[in-house]
Amino acid sequence: GGTGGGGTGGTGTGCAGGRCDCGGIAGLNCDEGEYCDFAAGDGCDVFDGMGICRVRPQLCSAENNPVCGCDDKTYGNACLAASAGVSVRYAGECKKRVCTPGRDQTCNDNPAISSIHGTCNPDGTCSCDKGWPMNPATGKCL
Repeated sequence: GGTGGGGTGGTGTGCAGGRCDCGGIAGLNCDEGEYCDFAAGDGCDVFDGMGICRVRPQLCSAENNPVCGCDDKTYGNACLAASAGVSVRYAGECKKRVCTPGRDQTCNDNPAISSIHGTCNPDGTCSCDKGWPMNPATGKCL
């Protein structure tokens, strides 16, 4: 286990300077009682992304400050997500994800259209460019 939320790290191969990396193409694991915090690393949606080993909290307050986890489930607060071994994607309750952040083309309502008419926000919702309406049924740009 680690201290101060730092983590001491799994196989030891990803550890340097008191911090232990996890995930990635090598699939580095954390020690028992820890989880891989992808939000502190590359983020939830990065293929083969890296995270940082953190200690899973044993006790959390009942504070109501909802967060959306990388598993697309809403947790009462960041501590509750961490104790479940889940990184926080963003603050607030989870919204229905209709696109992949960083891949704006996933906001096109018609996949046959290659031009991009919107932006995929970090919460997985689309923002359409001026002059391009949103399809209320799909949440994507027409």
